Amino acid sequence: MESNRNGKLIILDGIDGCGGETQTRLLREKLEKEGKKIKTFSFPNYDRPIGKLLDNYLNSSYDLSAEVLALIYYADFLDAKNKIEKAINEGYVVICDRYVTTTMTYQGIQGVNYEQIEKLINTFPIPKPDIAIYLSITPETSAKRKMGEKGSLDRYEKDLIFLKKITSKYIEYAQDNTYCKQSIVDAEKSIPEVASDIYKIISQII
Repeated sequence: MESNRNGKLIILDGIDGCGGETQTRLLREKLEKEGKKIKTFSFPNYDRPIGKLLDNYLNSSYDLSAEVLALIYYADFLDAKNKIEKAINEGYVVICDRYVTTTMTYQGIQGVNYEQIEKLINTFPIPKPDIAIYLSITPETSAKRKMGEKGSLDRYEKDLIFLKKITSKYIEYAQDNTYCKQSIVDAEKSIPEVASDIYKIISQII
């Protein structure tokens, strides 16, 4: 179905607190004003059983291995595959707040290498992004923003050493365009500045 696609698939990615949800909304509003058809998705999808399982994990209800996590996260993308494909083939610009690029990074740090994720992608294909934009912030900024937002941190958000490894891996993948075309935006800037930088990148491909 990839060869018949008329729309675009855009990923906004990064560690917690990077502004993915806010920037997804702002980009949608901007593109809709231009008359484009937009659909958005957010992962994990906490409204679905898979997302609820992941929410329990993130809030330390139980532990799961990196391999199990990779499979569960990937199942979340597969669960949305048909909806994403349908939207793309109908000419929508699909914006995802996180995607398999997140799994590549987080579970990659935990011990699941890119080649293993690539095998999953080849065995159970999902739509490939036209671009993934990494919203770059420091672990310290992440913790400050999330604490201010909800007053507590999940197992990833409070582990600054882990997040430093994650940010390094995100940058590595973005610079190498691993899996798909990628770009980096400095998300330490103000919300309007970040939105403007994202739009400049997106406007080159849609």
